[in-house]
Amino acid sequence: MIAHLLQPGSAAGTIVDELTRRRLLGGGIGAAALLAAGCGSDGSTDAPDASTTGDTRTVTDDAGNEVSVPARPQRIVSTWAYGAAALLEAGAPVVGMPLSTEPLFEEDLAARHDLGDVADTGTVDALNVELVASLVPDLIVVALQGGEATADDATLDSLRAIAPVVQLEVFQSVESLTATVADLTGGDAAVDAAREEFDAALAQLRELLDVAGLSVSFALHFAPDGVYTFAPDGIPAVDVLTRAGAQWLAIADEAAANGGDLQLSLERVSDLSADLVVVYNLGDADLTAVDVFAALPANAASQVVVLPETHQAVTWTNYTALAEQLTEIIAAVTPLDPNVVTEAP
Repeated sequence: MIAHLLQPGSAAGTIVDELTRRRLLGGGIGAAALLAAGCGSDGSTDAPDASTTGDTRTVTDDAGNEVSVPARPQRIVSTWAYGAAALLEAGAPVVGMPLSTEPLFEEDLAARHDLGDVADTGTVDALNVELVASLVPDLIVVALQGGEATADDATLDSLRAIAPVVQLEVFQSVESLTATVADLTGGDAAVDAAREEFDAALAQLRELLDVAGLSVSFALHFAPDGVYTFAPDGIPAVDVLTRAGAQWLAIADEAAANGGDLQLSLERVSDLSADLVVVYNLGDADLTAVDVFAALPANAASQVVVLPETHQAVTWTNYTALAEQLTEIIAAVTPLDPNVVTEAP
């Protein structure tokens, strides 16, 4: 993972660790984690194991715990901010969640949802358990990261004393997460509508990338001496491009084998040399001062595009926003030349 590849306390580490935190707490995707979550190669997932009994039912959460939950929860607290985004997308009655995760995420939530009656429960590292109790929830959602709880045993015990606690895995596909959330809350119709919006936005992006022989690479810039690239489903923006038919270079498979992401030194810049290079410029660096990008053939051909910074929520609404952003920035450099690399000197 990213954080394991950087020296603690370095400037590069600070920037990329922030993205890692967003991926973990915000629901980034990893190939190995998709398998662990039980998703097929087509993105499908088995329905949660649940049996209905009166007004409650028993579900088996991603931690393997059998939990008795309301058949239709009325007051939900999520200690996982991006999990709360999935709940809100499904139309679930969220009464508490972390509301100070990151500015872009907060702005997006406020634009899409009425959060006037949603209490800020604090971050996962500083959860206000007393406030959670005062909200009288009938369901609490907590994140797992690669099967590991994000809350310690004492906190989980405190939360279970308040309401049923369901733990959901951060590293899973958007299909899997939204299906689980819809099952928990009965929000299938809302999720289906959000999925349809994404499919429409994806069709436009797919049309732009439907160029025979066009190769694509993705780079996260964070320092003058290196970049990161990702597996085909490594983060939402890359997953959206994959779904749109992007033809990745072999380095994407290496990133997948590395757990979802891979740091490249300047000596391996050629591994990013594709006809179209999509850059996620986290930290808003001056790319003109970075030799690695100046050396890319796609840069000389004006086929390096920069994705505006966005949050990493694994929801259909965020996937739709990413598809629309990618369509806008790629459309600005069309028609795309599929011979940039082969024609480079």
